[in-house]
Amino acid sequence: MKDQAVSTSPTAARIALGLLVFPLLAVIAVFNLRALQDVDELVRHGVQAQALVTGTNCGNHGSLGYSFEHLGETHRGSGTSCVARCEAARAGDSVVIQFVPDNPSNSACGSIPELRMRVVGDNVLHALVALGAGVLIFLVTTDGKKGHGVQ
Repeated sequence: MKDQAVSTSPTAARIALGLLVFPLLAVIAVFNLRALQDVDELVRHGVQAQALVTGTNCGNHGSLGYSFEHLGETHRGSGTSCVARCEAARAGDSVVIQFVPDNPSNSACGSIPELRMRVVGDNVLHALVALGAGVLIFLVTTDGKKGHGVQ
């Protein structure tokens, strides 16, 4: 009876680790899917506008914040491809953005095709992480024996 418990423990460990890792990866995938939908909406319905730089965070991949007006309301966004050099950007500088008029919270600055490729790249990266997690779970829970048959 003890041998049977030992032989099923790798399976139980795989299930337990899978129940921890894969839901987290599913949540990440949902966020990536939403980002891809936002980019597709910008491609289909986006319009260009001028926005003003509100601040920079050059240590965070050259990120800067911007604000723009639409139908009398101020909307805010952020991006990493807004200017050639983040360090040269100053609050009040003008940048070109794209936004969706029916959904102005969906905005981006810089190249939309570049943004789309970055989002798709994130999805591919997360798929590879999921695959790696599966392999890691298998390796961690395998005891190194070639088989569990009668010896």
